[in-house]
Amino acid sequence: MQIINNLVICIFLSIIFIAINNIYRHKISNLLGLLDFPDNNRKFHGQTTPLIGSFPLILSLLVYSIFCSEKNVFFIYIFLISMFFFIVGLIDDKYNIEYKNRFLLTIFISAIFLFFKEEFLINSIYLETFEIHKPLIKFHSMILTIICIIILINTFNFTDGINALSSYIAIVWLGSLLLLSQSIIPIIVFLIICLLINSFFILKGNYFIGDSGTLFLSSFIAFTTIYIFNNSNSISYENIFLIFMIPGLDMIRLVFVRLKNKKNPFLPDRNHLHHFLIKKYSLYQSLLIYLLLMILPMMLYYIIGVQLSIILGGLFYFFIIMKLKKT
Repeated sequence: MQIINNLVICIFLSIIFIAINNIYRHKISNLLGLLDFPDNNRKFHGQTTPLIGSFPLILSLLVYSIFCSEKNVFFIYIFLISMFFFIVGLIDDKYNIEYKNRFLLTIFISAIFLFFKEEFLINSIYLETFEIHKPLIKFHSMILTIICIIILINTFNFTDGINALSSYIAIVWLGSLLLLSQSIIPIIVFLIICLLINSFFILKGNYFIGDSGTLFLSSFIAFTTIYIFNNSNSISYENIFLIFMIPGLDMIRLVFVRLKNKKNPFLPDRNHLHHFLIKKYSLYQSLLIYLLLMILPMMLYYIIGVQLSIILGGLFYFFIIMKLKKT
């Protein structure tokens, strides 16, 4: 009962943080110099928008860790390491760090953390399709873990293009991880609730979560995924791939298209799935279609199994892309 009471208190406080953040958004963003300016080239929002949408999430999780006394020390570590990524994103929002430097910083932070906290290294290979399930040696584990973290961070960063999309993707990912773990992890439930409340103001364009928010959420989700995988004997790589598949395929497609056109694969453009959607549909319709496309492979998993779900989900993604490009 005490846990529920503390959770209710934390949710109430998070609502207050979000409300204050919205009311004083212009004062806070002007004071910190965290503003996103429309350029009529890649950024088409109608006005200068504060990049402080991640602030109430950070404060809420900090309060949660105090009031709810999270007994699982792993999630304290996850929150702390995600704060380092948050700081990198905050600096990027203010000073616009060159993409190469940000890329190297994320690798460096990941490597240092994993060197001291080896329990967050991916500890095995489990490919259900090929019936491969074997442990990894430390060196291979370190390389694989850093690659997976960087891929997930960049995949999530690629989704930050229309109002609230990245927040809703984070909600779907976190919810899917809960289903995959077959357990209730209180801090994830709390974060989902905070994201839902906060997304209301992001959806209206009052503020964006910025790079600070995308880096915090993506790193938090990355390390949470590793924790859940390492503590289960039944979760395969294919199960995890299903969760991240649609944004992941979109990132892979974009990288190949940019390389084919002899463009820098890390520089932004407007060829993402969500950009194609927003050209044809309203914001709400675009969000709904994108999220349904994400959820579809996971729903198919319970009907036809993991392998066919991946194949059909992938084919459906490319079918949607081709249809949208023709219109």
